[in-house]
Amino acid sequence: MDFGESGFGNPQPYSRKPLLLRKPFRLQTANEVAAVFVGEDSEVPIHRHIAIHPCSQDLQTIEIIDPNCDPMTYPLLFPHEDKGWYQELEKIDQSRNRERVSMLQFYSYRLAIRPTFSAIHYRGKLFQQYIVDAYVKGE
Repeated sequence: MDFGESGFGNPQPYSRKPLLLRKPFRLQTANEVAAVFVGEDSEVPIHRHIAIHPCSQDLQTIEIIDPNCDPMTYPLLFPHEDKGWYQELEKIDQSRNRERVSMLQFYSYRLAIRPTFSAIHYRGKLFQQYIVDAYVKGE
């Protein structure tokens, strides 16, 4: 393929065909989101990681319980980089007693429906995927 001097090759003319005559793209065929584990003895793997590739750095992995995992995986849900659950997360009540927040408590709070607007509940399939990820983390 010859890309010429510009490096972009020969540009194709804009298609003036009506939308109905253009090639169809694949529409979604399912209305559900699921998680599939490949492991031994039908067990959920104990240590699970995601791969990240920071700019100008080598590939790195972080555990799924890292507090940065949720905001990096779902930047549309958490544009302000709200941290996810981590083991040292503490709840401070009005009596100033400190106790750790469980993963179930954290995700229950985050997924709760409130009278005020919560953008996370209006993200469709992305919200469903987030719920599946939260469930998988708790397994």
